[in-house]
This record gives sequence, structure tokens and C-alpha cells, in this order.
Amino acid sequence: MTPLRKSPLAWAFAPALLLVLCGGYLKMSERPQRGLPEKAITVTNGRGAVVRFVVEMAVTPSEREKGLMFRRSLAANSGMLFMFPKAEVVDFWMKDTILPLDMIFIRANGVVDSIARDQPAFSLANTFSAGPVIAALEIPAGSSDRLGLKAGEKVTGFGSRLPPL
Repeated sequence: MTPLRKSPLAWAFAPALLLVLCGGYLKMSERPQRGLPEKAITVTNGRGAVVRFVVEMAVTPSEREKGLMFRRSLAANSGMLFMFPKAEVVDFWMKDTILPLDMIFIRANGVVDSIARDQPAFSLANTFSAGPVIAALEIPAGSSDRLGLKAGEKVTGFGSRLPPL
């Protein structure tokens, strides 16, 4: 049996190949998530106006973790609804999130618990719900003010339990 010869040229290309492979993986991880199921939900504001949103549903831990990261645009009255397996105080950050957002935290009974307005893009600061919630809705920054949304208002259509996986 002949031992394999180790060519100095092969060793010179190995680090370059490793960088290319790692770079490709990093670029893939920087893609926005797509193809999540969509659902229509409504929020009734304090003036009695019903505001309809078409939202992507982030249900699994990996979907919730990636959220709206790397998304370059978000249409008015659209967003992402994060569903949690049980009511608890939740926190979010804006790491790798290019768009500033409003975060609407929703209790299990569908009442808006709190709203974190105008969360800055790329922020590493944690934003917490005021109390235990079952869902959080992320929408374009400024939408809550524009639509007159406040804590205590009612959200319908999201369900209070996680859909089956």
C-alpha cells in the first residue's frame, strides 16, 4: 500500500476552499425566511375602526428566532405574528432586522397587552411585553400610531392556541 502524498499546493488551496464554503453558508443564513403560512387578523382600535392585517405565522422556535431578519420591505397592513406555546412575558431584539418595527404584544384573550413603538433596526436591546402574552405582532414602524392602536384593544382571528405542527 502506497501512502498518500501530501502536496503543498493542495494545502495552499484548502484554506481558500474552506472560506468559500463558509461564506456560502453565511450568505444562505442571511436570507429572509419565506413561505410561512399567512393569516388575516383584525385589530379594533379605540375609535371602533377595524384594521385588517395579513400576517405570516411564525410558530416553530426556528421560525420565531429568524422572524423578519434580513427582510428589506414590509407592505402596509402586513407583518409577522409570533405564536407562543403558553402565555408568558416574552422579549425580542432587532439583531439583523433591517426594518424598524412596531411590536404589538397580545394576551391569550386577544387583548393588546402593550405596544413597543418604533423599534430601531439592528438594535441588540431587548424589548419585553408588559405581561404574559400568547402572541406578538410585528408591523412596520409607525403603523400603530397611524392606525390609532393602543393597549387594551381587541385582536381577532389569531387564535389563542398554536396550530398543530
